[in-house]
Amino acid sequence: MVYTTFRTSPFSKYQIFLCTVQCNEDKIVNVMNRQFNNREKLEVVVSNLTYVRVNNKWCYICTLLDLHNKEIIGYSVGENKGADLVYQRN
Repeated sequence: MVYTTFRTSPFSKYQIFLCTVQCNEDKIVNVMNRQFNNREKLEVVVSNLTYVRVNNKWCYICTLLDLHNKEIIGYSVGENKGADLVYQRN
């Protein structure tokens, strides 16, 4: 499946980003079953990858969140997005 994404920003001119990415359609088992509370420390860690524009360049920020206490336990910043951004957390 191919998705096209249109994004706008209130801080810049209207921009259109065309994303043609194949989605991972593998069946994934729902281990958590949406039970996010009452977890042990570091039992479940989730990540988020987002991007921001700094000095006319895109920078990617990856955060790692422990669901035990909803605390950010690590982060990394880089010019390229990918799995290596998760592994180089601070």
